[in-house]
Amino acid sequence: MIAYLKGKILVLKPSTKKDSFIILEVNGVGYEIMCPPQLLVKRKLGEEVEIYTYHSVREDNQELFGLSSLEDLEFFKLLLTVSGIGPRSALSVMSAATREQIKKAVVQNQPDLLHKISGLGAKTAQKVVDGLKDKLGVEELGRGEGFDDDFAQALDGLLALGYNLFDARKALEKTSAISGASSKIKEALKRLSNRN
Repeated sequence: MIAYLKGKILVLKPSTKKDSFIILEVNGVGYEIMCPPQLLVKRKLGEEVEIYTYHSVREDNQELFGLSSLEDLEFFKLLLTVSGIGPRSALSVMSAATREQIKKAVVQNQPDLLHKISGLGAKTAQKVVDGLKDKLGVEELGRGEGFDDDFAQALDGLLALGYNLFDARKALEKTSAISGASSKIKEALKRLSNRN
């Protein structure tokens, strides 16, 4: 199985609306790798990258799924143990929220919050929480930032203003030191306006 690749980016297709992928040239061979959009946002054509991969082999199809770290790859594999979650669904979950956010929702038994903050369907969020709650403990949360009610309310506010989920969540992730939904929105709006 292919678990790791290092090579040059030949094709780069980041997308927040459909499949994001790259074609990575490794020793003259091009590998198409499906990736979370956040992994590709700052990448450039011709750049050399290292990607941890999950090689999915089915009767009629083979696909490579790429993650930025060994920890993300292990969590991706853990998501695959959830009934009804295949590689594409697992990649969608990891594209929608960070590993820490997903773990926090599972440990706190909050599928509603995972659904609200990530844009995952309510049924998928419930499946993830139910499928992982016996496999994760509080110690699994690590030191990463999760999300809280202020974050969720601020996200609702930015979505109501017309920002897409990916951009809104990315801007809000940089407001973890700020408390209060309205303060988070103000700071996120500054960040979003500075991008243009």
